[in-house]
Parts: sequence; structure tokens; C-alpha cells
Amino acid sequence: LKSEAVIEIDDNGIGIDEGCLENIFTMFYKAERGSTGLGVYIVKSMVDKLGGAIEVQSKRWMGSGFRVQLPKA
Repeated sequence: LKSEAVIEIDDNGIGIDEGCLENIFTMFYKAERGSTGLGVYIVKSMVDKLGGAIEVQSKRWMGSGFRVQLPKA
């Protein structure tokens, strides 16, 4: 049995500039116009509270991928 659950989400959107990746989990940080700067911050906060981890990989104009790992209760 695995001791964790893994959720992977990929998109084919505009991606995130490499220089912005280290900041995207910061409250109110906006890598793009039109963003509230809250979405991934809220997800990371919840993942942290559950004892998990979140990672992102992205290339500009190629899309983004998020991987969430949560321990099983």
C-alpha cells in the first residue's frame, strides 16, 4: 500500500516565466495580469496543513504542471 496520495494537474496554457516560479506560492504574488495572487497560495496553505507537498514545473508558452502529495490518514 502506498502511504501517500498523489494528484497531478497539467495544463497547456501560457505557462509561467522561470523567474516567477519561486514566488507563485506567495500570497498576492501575480505572475500575470488578471490574477488575484491567491489561488496557488491557498492550495499550498491547505497542502501544508495536511502535511503534504506541492511542486510546479512550467515553461513559458508550453503550460504548467502541478504535483500534490498528501499523506494518507
